[in-house]
Parts: sequence; C-alpha cells; structure tokens
Amino acid sequence: MSAGREGLKITIILSLLISSWIILFIPKTLDATVYGKIYGRVVKEDTGEGLKDFIVLLYHYYENRFYEIDRIHTDKDGKFAFDRIKEGRYSLVFVADWECGYFIHESADPEIIKENAFNVKKGQHYKIEKKALLGGELRVFVKNSYGTEFICPSNVDFFIELIGESGMPYGYGPHQNPARPGEYYLKMPPGTYRCEVHVDGYPTQKAKDIRIEKGKIETREFTVDLNDSTGIEGTVISSEDGSPISEIWLAVYDENTNEEICTMRSDDNGHYVVVGLAPGKYRIFCTYPYKTFKGIIVTEGKKTWFEIKIEYEQVESILPISSSGTMASGGPFFFTSQKLIPQIQNININFLPYSKDSI
Repeated sequence: MSAGREGLKITIILSLLISSWIILFIPKTLDATVYGKIYGRVVKEDTGEGLKDFIVLLYHYYENRFYEIDRIHTDKDGKFAFDRIKEGRYSLVFVADWECGYFIHESADPEIIKENAFNVKKGQHYKIEKKALLGGELRVFVKNSYGTEFICPSNVDFFIELIGESGMPYGYGPHQNPARPGEYYLKMPPGTYRCEVHVDGYPTQKAKDIRIEKGKIETREFTVDLNDSTGIEGTVISSEDGSPISEIWLAVYDENTNEEICTMRSDDNGHYVVVGLAPGKYRIFCTYPYKTFKGIIVTEGKKTWFEIKIEYEQVESILPISSSGTMASGGPFFFTSQKLIPQIQNININFLPYSKDSI
C-alpha cells in the first residue's frame, strides 16, 4: 500500500516537473520560431569603441507608410536590441547624444527611412553595426546693438538652428557656453550648413556656407538690433466676441521677396510686436487657423498697428506646431497653450494608431 502511495507521489512530482519544463521551454521555442530580433552596435568610426546613449528609433511599415513603434538607448558598449519582432518590413534611425561629438548622417526623413528599410522574417536575427563619424563644432556669439552679449528675456523665445544642404533642420540650441556669456555652441556632423538665430519678435539673423569639419571649431557672430522701432504691432482677438487670444504663433513675410523675416507669438493679452523691419510691404501668416493677412505697410521709425481677428476652437490636448505649419516631430516646436487644434493636411508626426503588439 505504501509502495503504491510512493509511486503516486513520484508520478505527481514528475508530472509537475514536466509541466514546468513545458511552460518554461515551449514559449521560448515559439519565440525563436515566430519572432525575430533586430540588434547591433554603434561604434566610433576611428577607434571602433562603442558609443553609449545613442538613441535608436525602430520604424515598422504599415498601410503604405512607416511608423515609429519603439526607441531605445545603446548601452555602455554601444549595443542595442529589439526583441520579439514580428515578420515585416522595418527601418532604423540613429540619433546622436550630441555631447559625445559623434554622428550618423541619418534623420527621420521619410525618404531616408524608406531607403534604409529591410525585411525581417520569422525567427530571423537581423544584425546592424553603425559607424559614427567624429563631428565638428560651431560656436555662435550673439550680441545686441550695444555691442554686449545678448541676454534673451525670459518671456521671449530664442533658439539657434543649423540647416543642412538638403534643407533639413539638423541642429538646435542654444547650449550656453558658461565660460563666455552670449556664446552658444552646437556639435554637428561634417558638412556645409546655414545658421539662423531666431529671437521672438526680431528679424531672423542668417549666415550661409558654414563649413563644419571633423574635429575643428568654427565661429560666427550675430547681432540682434534692440534699438530699431520700425515694425508691426497689434493684437490677436476673437472674431466672435473680440476677446484677446494668447499663444498664437505668427510669421512675418516680406511680400516682395516672399522671405520669412521672423516669428513671434501673442502674449496673455493677445498683444504681439516685431521690430527691426525695413520699410516695405509685409504679410502675416497665422498658424491657427491657417490664414494670411496681406498688404501691411511699414514706414521708417513707426510701428504699424495691425489687428488680427481669427476664429478658434478649444480642445483638450496641446499639439506642437512648427513655424511651417506642420506638426512638429522634433526640435524646437511651438505650443498653442490656448489648446488650439489646426485643420492640418499631410501631417508628419511619429505615432501609432495601434498597439505595438498588434503589428
């Protein structure tokens, strides 16, 4: 009788062990056959040393376009891995931690994502090694019309933008140099750029053909004219009840050259102002709703008063809007704190209309 009980105990124990083995082993076996893996390493081109904290963006092809579905940082050895990848078409974008000074000539441009795409089959392990180039540095000194360093007021938006030869924005700032007030620095891949210094309410300062070379420092100076009183001033109000509307981004264009001169936004009282304009004819483009106001005449030594009436709708979430009127997917972007949502066509944002597990 006791022997039978002992045999039963052994049978139960063996059954439990086998069940545990099945539970632990089979999913891993299925993972290995059903799911793939995308992994690799980001290294310095000159030394082969791994680069830590590169951001790796994973894009998946779905319904005739690529969507970003995940992002991770490389580890201390420059390694990264995306596990449990279902069969499909993917692409990677590598974003540098700009402080490290190494870069990969890629961006989240749809054409580049498409060009770099690859297929992953069931159970396939897809390996990629990326070599990052040593970049250079641009140092920008911004001074005011008095010849001293430009101190940006806390309520004024200020940023420095580098734009590559393709026309794509490549770098943003500012990154203040603590050793020299008014100086900002940006580390960039080798190449030719134009630099733009944007100060809310002042004409954008520009410089072309800036050559960034590996391991070298390039310098430029810009002046923000604080003395000039020639410009445009006004308020942004509701066309329904005349109430002021704050946080509306406006762009001023020269009607003769069609060039964007500057951007600014309305304050808490709906007020806006831009100075430093040359006498001439201008138009103002409003980011919400998309509306252009033409034929604004500016004369020497005066601020032309121009009232902007718009319709708007209040919504629950804030959306980033770029100065070109597209949804911002990175870099400096402009928030409509009144929670205004524009009627946008052909938006370009990174999001998934479904969960990652559903692909």
